[in-house]
Amino acid sequence: MKREQFAICFQYKMNLKLSCFVLFAIQIQYLQTKELPSEMKQLLIEVAPNFDENLKRAFRNEAVRLQRKQNTNRHVHHLDDVLMSVDDTKIELRNLKFRWIPDFRIGDMSCDLPMSCLDLSLNLGNLRIEGEYEANNTTLRRWLPVSHVGRIVIGFSNVKANGKVGLLLKQDSFVPQNYDIKYEPTDVVVRVSYHVDGDNEVENEITNSDIEATLGKTVWVQLTEILSNLLHKQLGEVVVEFSVTELLMDRDEEYREYIREQASRANKLLDSLLCSAKDYLVAKPLRTVATPPFDVVFKGKVSGVQQGTFSTGEGFLQDLATLTRLHSFSLYEDKNKLTIYGGISLRDFKHGYEDYQGEYEETKVNGSIRGAVYKNQIFVKITVKKEGERCSTQLDSVQVTAVKDIDIDISGLASLSWLTTKLKSWVIGHLRQKALPVLEAYVRESLVHAITNTDCVAQLVD
Repeated sequence: MKREQFAICFQYKMNLKLSCFVLFAIQIQYLQTKELPSEMKQLLIEVAPNFDENLKRAFRNEAVRLQRKQNTNRHVHHLDDVLMSVDDTKIELRNLKFRWIPDFRIGDMSCDLPMSCLDLSLNLGNLRIEGEYEANNTTLRRWLPVSHVGRIVIGFSNVKANGKVGLLLKQDSFVPQNYDIKYEPTDVVVRVSYHVDGDNEVENEITNSDIEATLGKTVWVQLTEILSNLLHKQLGEVVVEFSVTELLMDRDEEYREYIREQASRANKLLDSLLCSAKDYLVAKPLRTVATPPFDVVFKGKVSGVQQGTFSTGEGFLQDLATLTRLHSFSLYEDKNKLTIYGGISLRDFKHGYEDYQGEYEETKVNGSIRGAVYKNQIFVKITVKKEGERCSTQLDSVQVTAVKDIDIDISGLASLSWLTTKLKSWVIGHLRQKALPVLEAYVRESLVHAITNTDCVAQLVD
C-alpha cells in the first residue's frame, strides 16, 4: 500500500473510532428517558384538550377561507414531465396538472405537547392528475414508425394522510417543520382517451389497488410533495397564531428548555451519523455515483415525417458527501424506543451525462448534459430501541421528498437545438424515475454503515 493511501486509510479509521465514541456518549443519554417535572406535565395535560379543540377549529376556518377564494387558477399545480421505460416501450407524460383547492378533512388532530408534535389523521378524498401521454417502442419503430398520443387522467381514490408533524419553537410560537406523514390511496385509476377514425374518441381505463403496478407511481412523489407543501402552508398559518406563553400561563421557560434539550439530543445523534456517513462516502469513494442511461424515440418537427432517437451513456450524481441537516430534527420517545425524524439535503447536488447521441433525419449530434438541483430534501427517520442497559439503532426511512429549482445545461445540439426544451424535460423526468432511487440507495447504505460501525453501546457494554 502506498504511503498516501495508508495515511488516508489510517485517518479514516481514527475518525470512525472517534465518531463511535461520540455516538456512544450521545446514546448513553438515551438510556434514560427524559422526564418533564410532574407539575409541568400536569399543566400540559390540563391545557391539551382546549388547545386541540382551538387548533381544529382554526384549521377548519382556514380551510373555509381558502375555499372561498375566487381565483381558482392559483390552485392549478404543475408537475414535471415524466419519462418512463418498460423494456422497449418508452412512455412520456407531459403537461401534467393537479387541480385542487386544499381540502384536508380532519379525522383526528391532537397535539402531544411533551413531544412537541401533532398527531394527524386526514382524509383528502379523490385526487386526479390530468395531462398528455406519448408512447413509443424502440423495436417497433424499425418496422412500423408508430407514435401513440392522447390524454391521460391518473386518479387516486380516497387518499388518507396519517402520521406526525414535528413542531419547532420560534420565539413565542410553534412552527410545523418535520413531516412524518404517510399518504395512501385506496385505488389508482389510469384512464386514457385518444381519437381514431377522425372524430371518434376511445376511452380505456385500468384500476389497481397497488400503486406500484400502475403509472400512478411515476407522479406519486411529486403529488405528495405538493400535498405536504399545501398542508404545511395551511397548518403553519394556524399554529403560528397560538402563543406558547399564554398557553402555559407564563410558565413556559421550563418547557422551552425541555424542548431545546430534546432537539439537541436529536440533532447530536443525526449529526454524528451524518459525519460518519460522509466519511464512508469519501473513503469508498462514493462522492460521485453512476445512474442508469436513458433513450427515447421522438417525433420530429410538425412538418417532419420521421422519428428521431436520443440516447445517453451512464449518468452521474455528485456530490453525495455534502449531505447536510436542513434544520432541527424532531424527537419522539417512550420507555422502549426513541425516534428522530426530519430532513437532510445535498448542499451541492449535481446530475448529468458525460455523453449523449441524437439522430434525426440525416443529422447526428453528440455532446454532454450537466445539471444542478438547487433545492432538495431527503426525509430520514431513525429509531433507537432501548433494552435495559443496551440500545440499538435502526434506519426506518430514507426518501427523497423534494427536488426543484433544477438547471440543465446541454452542449452539442447544434442544428437540433429545437430539442432543448424536450431534452430538459426528459432529463428531469429520468432523474425522478431512475436517478433519485440510486441516491436514496446510497444515502441509505452510508447511514446503515454509520449505524453499524458507531452503534457502540451494545458492544462496549458486552
